[in-house]
Amino acid sequence: AIEREKAEKFRKLQDASRSAQTLVEQMVNEGVNADSIKQASEQLNSRWIEFCQLLSERLNWLEYQNNIITFYNQLQQLEQMTTTAENWLKTQPTTTSEPTAIKSQLKICKDEVNRLSALQPQIERLKIQSIALKEKGQGPVFLDADFVAFTNHFNQVFADVQAREKELQTIFDTLPPMRYQETMSTIRTWIQQSENKLAIPQLSVTEYEIMEQRLGELQALQSSLQEQQSGLNYLSTTVKEISKKAPSEISQKYQSEFEEIEGRWKKLSSQLVEHCQKLEEQMNKLRKIQNHIKTLKKWMAEVDVFLKEEWPALGDSEILKKQLKQCRLLVNDIQTIQPSLNSVNEGGQKIKNEAEPEFASRLETELKELNTQWDYMCRQVYARKEALKGGLDKTVSLQKDLSEMHEWMTQAEEEYLERDFEYKTPDELQRAVEEMKVK
Repeated sequence: AIEREKAEKFRKLQDASRSAQTLVEQMVNEGVNADSIKQASEQLNSRWIEFCQLLSERLNWLEYQNNIITFYNQLQQLEQMTTTAENWLKTQPTTTSEPTAIKSQLKICKDEVNRLSALQPQIERLKIQSIALKEKGQGPVFLDADFVAFTNHFNQVFADVQAREKELQTIFDTLPPMRYQETMSTIRTWIQQSENKLAIPQLSVTEYEIMEQRLGELQALQSSLQEQQSGLNYLSTTVKEISKKAPSEISQKYQSEFEEIEGRWKKLSSQLVEHCQKLEEQMNKLRKIQNHIKTLKKWMAEVDVFLKEEWPALGDSEILKKQLKQCRLLVNDIQTIQPSLNSVNEGGQKIKNEAEPEFASRLETELKELNTQWDYMCRQVYARKEALKGGLDKTVSLQKDLSEMHEWMTQAEEEYLERDFEYKTPDELQRAVEEMKVK
């Protein structure tokens, strides 16, 4: 404000000086002493010169103060930005192996590098100001030290952020491509679904058609397993490539991830083979027992037809002999088939222990009915055999008696035909009657 008023005051001073000069000249011409006015004018000009010098010094000092304040304000702003970057770097999470997270961190880090890099021209200008203040001898002794401390701090933070960027970029460049993530996700999902299917009990014995369907599903899983093999091979190759270039932590992470998937893969493959083999064994056992039961029922049905045939008349030895022979063959068949029935019972008991409750109950009922029917049929066959044997024995005995009687009658007929039945006395007739009674 004083500086702005200075020009106006200077014009007034000049006007006063000219007026004084004119007055002095008039007084000299009139012979009047003008020393006092001349001296006063000179003192005023001298004081004006001193005033202007003092004003200039004060303005220079204020400008110096302003330059110092401006310098430190800019330095403080730069220091705050540097500290912000430093704190951001300290709060960064540890290196992850997730591509999305690394990509996000890398982008933020690049932004920080660009932001710090954009400060360098401003720092350079501040350096020039520092040198200028120092050359004029106006700067405080600690100004240079403060600026050097700041630049050291800035350069260290800038280098750390750049190192972080380089680290993240290196990790990002060594990460597997998107195909790896997609393949890993596909195989992991498939394994989980397959494990869930195998977790459901499917090896218990039940209806043959159901077991056949379950076997088909297991075999379909085996086929699908082979189809996924190429994906697993790709994961293996990719992990080997990562281990050659990536940092140890990243390499170990992907190696562990693959080993976990590979372990589950091998276990699943082994379980599928075991389940298929077990199911096929159960089906073979069930089919074998069902075939035996079917054969036994068919044989007993044929025997039942025989047992329901009309009994031959007593005395028909040929038919009696034929049926007795058939009964004896059936008895032999019973003795031959009995071990097979025992095997069916033993096998059925084992299957029942491994069967689903509902099917086990039906199998137990079927075996019970089979054994009941078998016991009844055996008793019937044995009873039929004994009855036929008794009937044949009676028939043979009767035929023998009839034959002997026929011979006796023939002999008696011949004898009586030759005998003279004329008796002369009652005594002779009485003796003849007695002889006939004896015969």
